[in-house]
Amino acid sequence: MTKTNLSKFKTLCQCNFTLLVTNLNYHIYSPDELHLFYTSVSTLINNYPDNQFIWRPHPAEICCRRSAFNIFYQRIFSHAKNMRIMDSQVNTSNFHPMNNEPTERLIARAKNIISMPSTVLLDAEMYQKPTLLFETYSNKDMIKAFKKVTVFNSKETLLSTFEEILKNLNQQF
Repeated sequence: MTKTNLSKFKTLCQCNFTLLVTNLNYHIYSPDELHLFYTSVSTLINNYPDNQFIWRPHPAEICCRRSAFNIFYQRIFSHAKNMRIMDSQVNTSNFHPMNNEPTERLIARAKNIISMPSTVLLDAEMYQKPTLLFETYSNKDMIKAFKKVTVFNSKETLLSTFEEILKNLNQQF
C-alpha cells in the first residue's frame, strides 16, 4: 500500500465524521425547503468546528442543479474548514479526495448520518448509525412510514438533536 493510499485508508477508518447524504434534486422540495436545509447545515457546521463533516450529494443533484448547487456551496460552505464535498464535479476547493468511495462504505465508517428520506436509510439502519432526517411539509408522509427516526425541521432542532446524538455517542465510548 502506498503512503498516499495508507493515509486515505487511515482517514476513512477513523469513524470521526458526520456524513451528510442528500438527494435535493428530488422534485418534492421547494426552493424555500432547499434554502432551509442549506442554511441549517451551514449553522451546524459553524457551531461544531471541531467535528468533521463529509457531504455526499446524489449525482443527479449535481447534474440537475449544477449552477445553483455550486453557487450555494461557494457562498455558504467554501469557508468551512471542517466540511468536505465528496464529488469532484462540485466547483469548490474543499472536495474530499476519497470521492470514489461507495456511499455504503462511508455510512459504515461515519459516526452519524444527516439525510432525507432515501435508500440511504437502509444502510444507516443496517449499520445502526444515529440518523437525523430533514423533515419538510413535502416529505412528512414518507417519514411517517419509519418507526424510529429523529427528524429536524429547523436550525434549532438540527442543533439540539445533533448535540444529543454526540452526547449519546460519547457515552458509548
